Amino acid sequence: MKTSRCRPVREHKNAAPATKYSKAGKRPRRKYSGKKAQYRNTSLAPKSRNAADALGKELKSTVAVAEGAANDFNRLLTSILYNISLAKKHTKWGDAVWKKLHMVEKACLRSRAFMWRLVSLARGGETLTKKNGDIASVIRDSAEFALAGADVECELNMSGDIESVPVEEVLIYQALVNLIINAVEATPDGGVIRIRAENFIATADMGISFRYERYLRISVEDDGAGILEGDLQKIFEPFFTTKKAGRGLGLTISRSIVSRHEGHLRVESTPGVGTTVRMYLPACP
Repeated sequence: MKTSRCRPVREHKNAAPATKYSKAGKRPRRKYSGKKAQYRNTSLAPKSRNAADALGKELKSTVAVAEGAANDFNRLLTSILYNISLAKKHTKWGDAVWKKLHMVEKACLRSRAFMWRLVSLARGGETLTKKNGDIASVIRDSAEFALAGADVECELNMSGDIESVPVEEVLIYQALVNLIINAVEATPDGGVIRIRAENFIATADMGISFRYERYLRISVEDDGAGILEGDLQKIFEPFFTTKKAGRGLGLTISRSIVSRHEGHLRVESTPGVGTTVRMYLPACP
């Protein structure tokens, strides 16, 4: 994989106008009116401050609930992982059953890591632990897990010279799983899901505020029913879903993860034709 330095697409120069000085090089003096200066307190007003305090308490409560749910989930995963390890002992290494058990085991371990990372990030003050890993393996693993048992065909296309991107793998893995599962659910009668990873050079005419020049673009495309134009404006809203069994959190979480990586997530859809979701991750050394 190639590495490259990130360069800004364009510089934004929004500097405030310079202060005008007199010929002597001094600031112009204001005339003294004789009135005592009055200062306005620009800190939070009581109502705003109370609202902020209430929001802070609500967020702390939400994090506490998430930590409790994470602990319960972790106990369930521990039991599942223990039984998987026992089952693997009764299979031959490398055969079909062993491979399926190994895949489930890896998915459980990734789910556990992702769950605790979400809780840590929700607490605030946490930064991503990004590294230049094997992004191709992350894409393949996420596709393998999300497409397991699905009645669809998958076309996976990755060029051999894709950029090396600094990511926190467990988060990008989950973001991709969410996108691929959405594509599977959009094609309940079967179809083709195309996953593509390629190098991308940002341009200023795409309607996206790219910060860097070089990106890795990962596309997930389906030929399902598509998304109505009115719904397309709401797909990133938490809990918005058009599916009966949906939770409306997959795209919201994926977008949040990509944004934390200074990337972008873009959705294009045509009703009756299909949907394409493109993830842009900055390629930095």
